[in-house]
Amino acid sequence: MRRFNDSYGLVFLMIVATLLTTAAIGDSAWARALTSGLMGVTLLLTLHASDVSPRVQRAVAVLVIAGVAVAVASAFTGEDDARRGLSTAVGVLFVLVAPVAIARRLRSHAEITMRTIMGAVCIYLFIGLFFAMTYHVVELAGDEPFFVQVDQGGAVDFVYFSYVTQATVGYGDLTPATDLGRMLAVTEALVGQVYLVTVVALLVGNLGRARRTTRLVGAGEQSGRVEGGDAPPPAGPSGAPVSRDD
Repeated sequence: MRRFNDSYGLVFLMIVATLLTTAAIGDSAWARALTSGLMGVTLLLTLHASDVSPRVQRAVAVLVIAGVAVAVASAFTGEDDARRGLSTAVGVLFVLVAPVAIARRLRSHAEITMRTIMGAVCIYLFIGLFFAMTYHVVELAGDEPFFVQVDQGGAVDFVYFSYVTQATVGYGDLTPATDLGRMLAVTEALVGQVYLVTVVALLVGNLGRARRTTRLVGAGEQSGRVEGGDAPPPAGPSGAPVSRDD
């Protein structure tokens, strides 16, 4: 299974598939259960691609199965705001874990490759999902709608608004109704743009290059320096080491 390590292209496709499925199947209870399952599979694939320890992967798999089971049970018995809020809050935790796992893995890359860049792009998409779920939680926890234009936003509305805000497109067809919503939207726009012009741009500009720490270690080894020790003694004319006392 190690051949799937760093397979962030596959993670990217799973995120896109989840977004397209959310748009295609609507916002019913069964649709949310299916979306929860796709998100769970995407999270597990992300953890595996990031070479997270098997113990953590098993623990997350149990949580994913429990979350999907709750979503399916809610589809049978009917949903209320409390159950939807709990399910969305669990989803927020899921999309928080995935970027941390990817960032931890990318830091271990000795050389910046296309897989490194794809991992950074996946983090960008997870940021959008995180804010989409956060907006949903804010609406469920508050007493008024999140958007000015609709009384109750659906999953597609929040995902659409999140990525439009993150990309700073600003169509204006959906706008936050509360001060908290406005400040969250501003935060997402700033985070998204700063991430693109710093992290992603830096990785693309250094594609194919080794990290600075790798070069320093290599230079230290070539110069014969050993960390925590002294330099080797000079060699005599015959090539044998000369004692420092001599």
